[in-house]
Amino acid sequence: MGKRLLWIGTALLSAMLYLFDNNAGTLTLLVGVLAVPVFGLLPLTGKGIRLEANLQSAQEKGSSAKGTLTVLNRSVLPIPNLRLTISCRNLRTGETLDSILELGLLPKQRRQVDFSFDCPHCGKVELTVAGVKLSDVFGLFDRPLQSKARGTLTVLPRLFEPSILLEHSDMAMPDSDTYSATKPGSDPGETFAVREYVPGDAIRSIHWKLSKKTDKTMVREFGLPVVNEVALLLETAGAASAEELDAITEVFASISSKLTNMDIQHHVFWRDAKTDELRQFSITGGEDFGFMLEELLELPPKEDEASVAQRFLERFSHCPYSHVILVGSQIPAGVRDLYNGNRVSILIPNRDGIAEGLQGDGTYVLTFGTERFCVDLCRMEV
Repeated sequence: MGKRLLWIGTALLSAMLYLFDNNAGTLTLLVGVLAVPVFGLLPLTGKGIRLEANLQSAQEKGSSAKGTLTVLNRSVLPIPNLRLTISCRNLRTGETLDSILELGLLPKQRRQVDFSFDCPHCGKVELTVAGVKLSDVFGLFDRPLQSKARGTLTVLPRLFEPSILLEHSDMAMPDSDTYSATKPGSDPGETFAVREYVPGDAIRSIHWKLSKKTDKTMVREFGLPVVNEVALLLETAGAASAEELDAITEVFASISSKLTNMDIQHHVFWRDAKTDELRQFSITGGEDFGFMLEELLELPPKEDEASVAQRFLERFSHCPYSHVILVGSQIPAGVRDLYNGNRVSILIPNRDGIAEGLQGDGTYVLTFGTERFCVDLCRMEV
């Protein structure tokens, strides 16, 4: 606007000079000033530009991510000034970082521009190129352009290994009606799998009828009775800062990773970002954990909604898990109803007025610092 006002003032002054002194010099000056917008608008009438953004697929937290923006001028006219706003949004923490690039392009020129941005917190980062504007060389006019250039980047959490102690008696029960789908056991009342005999198999496991039909010695692997031993709940509401939400995410993912490495089947729950209903994952191995982690890093923060404990109890009339570990920013409403003679551990960041240890409602509260949670939780018994 300032440049436009300056041009209008210059045009009026040139017109006044021409009126008072009608000669070739003042006429040339007036025509030149009036022709400035015409020549300035010419580059803005072309075919525009084409943008393409390329990012790394994954990046470690705390490092600087790098990307490349490819810009193509499809016009036969030069583009004196192109202004781009690159917006990077962390879907997990909700943080947004904008940066501005300015460049010029010759006719039919393709340029690659490198850029970088910091990744202080884990999460799925979505990059968009918005606010694209073509400007004339005099800065009087600009033309907004639509851009479909997008990219995504996964900023991985720094997983640590908490020391988790689970009693063996709570991981398998002889009278359970539920059997493992991934491991054989010693309960002859349930068949886990049938396979060909190998030396060392017990005689009592031979499947005589099937062996007779197939002319091969076949054995029956017995089932392993189990209970739903561990439920891992994530409370997404109430985080005071991006640093706190980042710490909660890493604690939650590290506990699930540790249970996976210990070959302990567990279930993960949180509230769905779109429907606010309970989301459930069954983690039986590394592939399940990887799929869960990918969705976790896209889970946006939520506020002022029913707690995950309430959603959990809406699905189950009573808690069917012998161990419940809830990770969140605060003690959510309804958490005391998760206790039914089982173990309920609540892991939350340090806050004033929070009492650690066994509570009167049967739950156990453990706090951690947002910067030293790896140390605070390195010896954790649930």
